[in-house]
Amino acid sequence: MENKASILEMLRGIAIDAHPTGSLYICNPPPQGSDEDWVILSGSNVLFIRHSLQEAGFRYDDNYNFIDSYRKNNLNLLVARSRIYYETFIEATELAKARNILGRNERVKLFCSVLDDSRKTTIHWKFRTVLDYMSKVRYSIESILRHR
Repeated sequence: MENKASILEMLRGIAIDAHPTGSLYICNPPPQGSDEDWVILSGSNVLFIRHSLQEAGFRYDDNYNFIDSYRKNNLNLLVARSRIYYETFIEATELAKARNILGRNERVKLFCSVLDDSRKTTIHWKFRTVLDYMSKVRYSIESILRHR
């Protein structure tokens, strides 16, 4: 299994941080013949990430909740473009590891649940921010109209 330093070195210019995930990391005992999975935090542009990883031999695989999946041989990179999703993915990973969830379907359910809760919280936070901003704008407009 790769270590964090080698993953970050390989992804220099793309990755800010990296954390192991997937069955090799979560399960005890680890399953034989499984791919190695890492979740990566990247602050780079999506197209730059995709181009850089494809040049390094990775192929784009899938997307879920602001996390893009890339594959090269038995190495899978799950690239999070948001610190919130990166940290939430680590939270789900560590929860699955602590519970030693061996079944893939059970792990997928746990990850979906944790990531969906994070998505809802993020959307709620953004919605509250917009409402707060609109409230301030309305207050400012009312204040200007009163002083006319």
